[in-house]
Amino acid sequence: MPDHIDMYGGWEGWIYSSWDFPREVIERWDALSLNYGDLSIFISYGWFRLWWKAFGKESTLFVVVLKSCGEIKAIFPCCIKPSPGNGSDFISSLSNAHTCYFDFIIDPDMRRRALSHFLEILHQRKPQALMHFEYLSKSGDNVISFTSELSCRRIPFHHYSQPWAPWLERTEDWAAFCNSLPGRLRNTLKRNRKKAEARGEFHFEIIERSGHLDKILDTVFDTEYRNWKGRAGTAIKCREEVEKFYRQLAHWAMEQNHLLLFLLKLNGIPVASDFCLRLGHTVFLLKPGYDESFHHLSPGNLLRLEVFKYLYRHPELSVYNFLGACEPWKMEWTQNSHEYGYLVVYPKSLKGWSRYMLRYGWKDFLKKFHTLRQVKSWLDRRGN
Repeated sequence: MPDHIDMYGGWEGWIYSSWDFPREVIERWDALSLNYGDLSIFISYGWFRLWWKAFGKESTLFVVVLKSCGEIKAIFPCCIKPSPGNGSDFISSLSNAHTCYFDFIIDPDMRRRALSHFLEILHQRKPQALMHFEYLSKSGDNVISFTSELSCRRIPFHHYSQPWAPWLERTEDWAAFCNSLPGRLRNTLKRNRKKAEARGEFHFEIIERSGHLDKILDTVFDTEYRNWKGRAGTAIKCREEVEKFYRQLAHWAMEQNHLLLFLLKLNGIPVASDFCLRLGHTVFLLKPGYDESFHHLSPGNLLRLEVFKYLYRHPELSVYNFLGACEPWKMEWTQNSHEYGYLVVYPKSLKGWSRYMLRYGWKDFLKKFHTLRQVKSWLDRRGN
């Protein structure tokens, strides 16, 4: 049974420590996540369920569900992880290196009150626990309201962000898009396309549904493995739980009409692959891969050009999100990016403040006064 907490103002809270949610929670989870647009795929019940099955065995589930007047208004997908540093547990977002985006799932009309009650529950049940939330959008309404609430309560926290998740928006004219690319990239694409076609048949495949999905995934994962990722041990095939996650994710995405797999073949041999998801107007690139033995043909770039052609043939798709870090090969295609980061919250205690000051120092503390003024100004504008 979940841990139940009565709160003031008609609010109630439940803490779930096992993945056994009532139908009401599941349905409301997905309904609330729709407020986050195309990114809702990464905070949906289905995504988190698959993530927990693959990566949750070393953590304890800590999902907080808040109700107001009998209706679910917020869900906080968290867990309790052991800290390798000092041995104490900490509260974490359900996230790891395979997370694309994370957020709390809150009714926009109840945001500030829900965040306040979330902190009250943590104070009651885990008063000395450090909190660590990753893959948060710097400009997200929840992040801005949450850091404002922390500041008002004089709770020590550190918020870091950096450019993340480059994205490209489809224009109306394919020729104009091609001409907008850097000259070096255009020349590379043109030269390597000619070299590839001179070697044989050049074929681009799109897989959205298949009765042989696992066989296709074998090909996608093999292609991603045949380069530095395989040598470094970061390819999908290198870890059993990672392969399990992406296989189950692909099956779930296909059932929900979100799956997009792209393959580029030369004489029937896969030379590059993209594991993508689609929702609304956006295509998200989760896992690119290429066969290093064809690196002289720049197969990843050739595949990406075909993918962008695919976008231009489907006017309902207008955004391509590279996800992940702003690596040079991504920034060749676009100069647009989001800003994501993490939030570390310390206990409001002498020990908590000491740990915060020891880790981040006075400069980080003093910067919050300027940040708080900015947040207050933003909240005032929103109120008007």
